[in-house]
Amino acid sequence: MFLDHNNAQAGGGGWAGAGNITRSAWFDGSADRLSRTGSALANADRVIVAAWVRRSKFSVQMAISGHRTGGGASIIQFLAADTFQVYLNGTYNKTSAAKFRDSEWMHVLVSIDSSQATAGDRTKAWINGEEVTLTGTDLPLNQDIYGFGASSDQRIGAYYNGASHFYYWNGSITQHVVLDGVSIQNGDYAVSDFLEAVTVGTNGTVYAPLADSAMVALADAVGGESHVLSSDIGDGPDDSANANAYTPTSMSDAANGST
Repeated sequence: MFLDHNNAQAGGGGWAGAGNITRSAWFDGSADRLSRTGSALANADRVIVAAWVRRSKFSVQMAISGHRTGGGASIIQFLAADTFQVYLNGTYNKTSAAKFRDSEWMHVLVSIDSSQATAGDRTKAWINGEEVTLTGTDLPLNQDIYGFGASSDQRIGAYYNGASHFYYWNGSITQHVVLDGVSIQNGDYAVSDFLEAVTVGTNGTVYAPLADSAMVALADAVGGESHVLSSDIGDGPDDSANANAYTPTSMSDAANGST
């Protein structure tokens, strides 16, 4: 569950971190996207990708982000069945049995680490801080992460196969984070580094964003291909010091951004 930080009054009183994320961008599902050309990961077998997302449409395949090189592709996406999938070159896909039909904000966190000895530990995902059970074919041991090589095509809000764009996102995205060559499985970071559990009155615990500055600190510490898109996400600048900016197509922060 996502805490609506503009209306956090349940059970009495707001949440002191109400302004942790101040900006998001809406993607129209037909043309809007952010693009960049990436370089190889520092550790080619590890990466973390995270984002807060809100879907405006269901029963449609939609990519949060897609990554492609000549050696293969990775896509983090929801399928037309409303299941969640980490697509790894078409062969090593891992998909949830659970269906997601929540129109509110949710946090998606994916950690891939093919150096793990246990095959089932190599692709992990959490939605709103809870681990999602994924089934499918596991990555081979020490496999380079598909789509994150030199001169890779990076997209947010779509997938690009080298000729055309597919699986456009219809909805909003903010605080899109990539951390280069690290993983949760390896103990480099924990789920709690990306979001926090907040008690609101007597209504129990909800999950809420950490500040953009906290994500920037992670990306700055890792360096390389790491980046954070949040404060002006519709224009594509990297909030971190790594200068891994994206170029917008058919969108801008002025037209697509929202508080």
